[in-house]
Amino acid sequence: MKSNKERIKGLFTKYDRKNLGLIPRSKFIEAIVGSEFSTTEFEVGEVASMFENGNYETDYLKFMAALRLDWEEKKPLPESKMINDEIQRQVKKCTCKQKFRVDQVAEGTYRFGDSQKLRLVRILRSTVMVRVGGGWETLEEFLLKNDPCRIKGRTNVELREQLNTPEGASEILAAFTAKRKNDPNSRTHSPSPVRQPEKGIWKPRSTF
Repeated sequence: MKSNKERIKGLFTKYDRKNLGLIPRSKFIEAIVGSEFSTTEFEVGEVASMFENGNYETDYLKFMAALRLDWEEKKPLPESKMINDEIQRQVKKCTCKQKFRVDQVAEGTYRFGDSQKLRLVRILRSTVMVRVGGGWETLEEFLLKNDPCRIKGRTNVELREQLNTPEGASEILAAFTAKRKNDPNSRTHSPSPVRQPEKGIWKPRSTF
């Protein structure tokens, strides 16, 4: 980054004869447009106006102080850092007296709350996901089901279903139900009607 600063400063110092950090506006524009920066004279003129001292001179030292020179060195955040940041952001939403705990056991592996079960956490399609049973849930959905203060807003039916249904069982049940509905050999038999005893038929006696 220091070399970048020196390179940009060199564009202006040759015009700064008094070594005051000030150069004519026209020279500032000429230096920037003639460099490798992808810009136009109009755009540079707008920037120069922001750092003028009133005498059509541009303070290039203030310009350099405001210029971000670390863009070349900036690298994307690693996945583990992104996951930790999102977990911290979600945990801050917890309103419990004792904050819902999320402990990192290893890279990509976490323990949620009082449970001793370890869960994989990954970024899938730019979203932090938690491994649940045979599938994945978003971190927000998972906390909605496990963070006590977020559970309060759920109905008793939803809670009872979660407590009584093992992980993955709901997906298996849904698939089984759909299969039975689509199976032409699977029929619903209604119970046979109860046969009532036949009443005797009266016949007159034959007379001879």
